[in-house]
Amino acid sequence: MVDSRQGVNLTVKQAKNIADVIAPLLRQGLSPYQILASHPELGISEKTLYNYIEGDVFHEIAGITVLDLRRQVSNKISKKKSKGFKKRADNKHLIGRKYNDYKQYIDDNPNALITQMDTVYNNETTGPFIQTFKFIPSGILFAL
Repeated sequence: MVDSRQGVNLTVKQAKNIADVIAPLLRQGLSPYQILASHPELGISEKTLYNYIEGDVFHEIAGITVLDLRRQVSNKISKKKSKGFKKRADNKHLIGRKYNDYKQYIDDNPNALITQMDTVYNNETTGPFIQTFKFIPSGILFAL
């Protein structure tokens, strides 16, 4: 039963037909509600159309993305989605360690040998991770 609820319930031909109808209308600035009100032959609900657009169903076919939805771009993130983001922590531990302090140190010590380090990762729990070191005076980038 779970498998039947996953993915998109459209064939490629149906998706192309829907995309042919909605793509020019979205580019004219019409909302999905207005499109479905004037084209009931599409046979889908407004929420389904939003889900298809947000799920990039029409991206490969007609280049339709979430950015084509006029109001979607300016809408505030919902509380449910915002819980995935980290809250800003207290930054008292950063006193004397900010970028402006770094620039001031470079100006005060022009002959300092600077090495910058960064970690590049796919997500917080799984790899692969890449540790990079950039030696500023020589311009060498070393990655592990």
